[in-house]
Amino acid sequence: MFLYKLFFRLILVSSFFFMNSLYSESLYKWIDEDGQTHYSQKPPSKPKQQTSKINLKSYKAGKKEPKTFYSEHCENGETELCKKASKAWNKKVERKFELEVKRDRARAFLERVARQEEREDEQKRLREIQERPARAAAEQKRLQNEQLISDCRKDRDTYCDKGADHIREKHKEREIDREITNIRNNSALRYNNIW
Repeated sequence: MFLYKLFFRLILVSSFFFMNSLYSESLYKWIDEDGQTHYSQKPPSKPKQQTSKINLKSYKAGKKEPKTFYSEHCENGETELCKKASKAWNKKVERKFELEVKRDRARAFLERVARQEEREDEQKRLREIQERPARAAAEQKRLQNEQLISDCRKDRDTYCDKGADHIREKHKEREIDREITNIRNNSALRYNNIW
């Protein structure tokens, strides 16, 4: 049993050192003439190929390799791939600049619109303040007109009622006069008939 534990510990320690030696080294990424990407622990045999070195100690699993657009070869402008990478980088920077310009223009437009709306609101408030006396005068005039109409209706009703009463009285007086005339006529006829 002791030998079994010792053997197991020996395998565990040796595998630890083996794995540590694998991860302590660097990994090389390079692209061949056909444009295929290769990874190896040794640098490529042809020195003119674009090579990038990845330090495995600082590289965390699951993360993408950091983008580098320039290597030692790109600084000298030696490869076509470096030129493409440089163009891609420049396009990305230009797009970013264009987006910033568009954002700035949109922000400036929105600020102009907001200022215009503020000016319109302020002008509206000023008009309302200036129109308040005219509105109050118009409302006062309307109320006076309504009162005048109401008074006229009352006066008309009163006048009409008085006129109707006057007509009724006249009508009664005429009826009374007729009755008196009839009575006189009847009395005179009786008196004449008697004589």
